[in-house]
Amino acid sequence: GENARKLRENTIRNGLRVSVAEEDVFSFLKSAERRGDRYDLIILDPPSFTRARDKINDALRGYRELHLRSARLLTHGLLATFSCSHHVSAKEFESSVAAGFFDAKRGARIIRRLFQGPDHPVLLHLPETFYLKGLFLDVPTGR
Repeated sequence: GENARKLRENTIRNGLRVSVAEEDVFSFLKSAERRGDRYDLIILDPPSFTRARDKINDALRGYRELHLRSARLLTHGLLATFSCSHHVSAKEFESSVAAGFFDAKRGARIIRRLFQGPDHPVLLHLPETFYLKGLFLDVPTGR
């Protein structure tokens, strides 16, 4: 897609070697783990896992699995991860990321908590406008 094209152009411009994959994230991560792949950087930007508050537990289980699998694939590296569901609070998202890393027996250090930019303002009286939250993590070597 357009984002992958821009990413490829920017990596060439900056002299970086980057592999870009656009496919179902769960299938990709399972296959990568079976192949024994390892990464220095993973960026997770999945679509909203839930559009309804009553499906929140399914979404949190999905985030937990996503981060368990990602933690297994990272060497000493970085993980940028996001949730774009307004039904998932920043605290719930962070807890599910932590649970996935715990399941993988890996630690991580929060470098920065991320939120949507000022061009997507959060309106005080409309909590659903606070939809994008993310974490930028440093993942040390080992278990």
